[in-house]
Amino acid sequence: MTDAAQQPPIQPTTPPAPSAPMTGQTPAPVAAQQPIQPPPSQTPPPPPQQEMMAEHKKGGWHFSKATLILIVILGGIASFFLYLALKPAAKMQKAPAVTVLPTPTPYAQSVLSFEPATQEGTEGAVLSPQPQKNAKTLTYNVMLTTNANTVNAVQLELGFDPETIMVDDIAPGPFIPNSVQLTKDVNNTTGRISYAIGVGPSDKGINGTGIVATISLEFLPSATASSTTLSFLPKTLIAGAGVNPSVLKSSTDITIPLPQPTSVISPTSTSVAPTQ
Repeated sequence: MTDAAQQPPIQPTTPPAPSAPMTGQTPAPVAAQQPIQPPPSQTPPPPPQQEMMAEHKKGGWHFSKATLILIVILGGIASFFLYLALKPAAKMQKAPAVTVLPTPTPYAQSVLSFEPATQEGTEGAVLSPQPQKNAKTLTYNVMLTTNANTVNAVQLELGFDPETIMVDDIAPGPFIPNSVQLTKDVNNTTGRISYAIGVGPSDKGINGTGIVATISLEFLPSATASSTTLSFLPKTLIAGAGVNPSVLKSSTDITIPLPQPTSVISPTSTSVAPTQ
């Protein structure tokens, strides 16, 4: 072991007790014991108020309550206007792309019209352009052109002037083979024809162009007008296969010229001068 380890520990020294006062002498007053001051490094922190004052002296930011409220209000207003400015741009970015689809073909493609047939009582003369005075009965065809449609039935609602013509009959045409007559009503008082035909139960729909009905009519002797009209009424319908409602696209009326009296030309007399 070393000499330092063999030395006994140093005991703290106690200051000597004051000597007893001598007899007949007044003891000297003992000075008041001063509190021991801690070293400078162990100085306690200053109170909060002094600390805030020190921060203020160092340049720190301190605001009153009213100032903080005003700052919050101004910040909210600025945020609101910024939102309004950015909102349209956000909508434009989120708008989905518009896809332009091709225009579908209209399902209604069928067309109805009239055409004159031959005259009866005039040796089969064709009614073009003016019917003859001795014509008794005229026949008009109802033509159907289906175009892209497949047709199963046709409902004809026709109108005419009962003071100029009289309808004798309406019958199915050859365009619908084995046709089934659904409705037939000819009213010469009101000038109305209601007629409907369709394909047979076991037949398929028809396509193309053809005669669906024929109308036989005659002129009234009392008629004084120069022409009359045979027209399609609004309730005319065409039933297409797998399509509802009507596939009728358009219809065309016809103007029928009425017979006019034949003017009689009287012979002109001429005088011949006698020869000398």
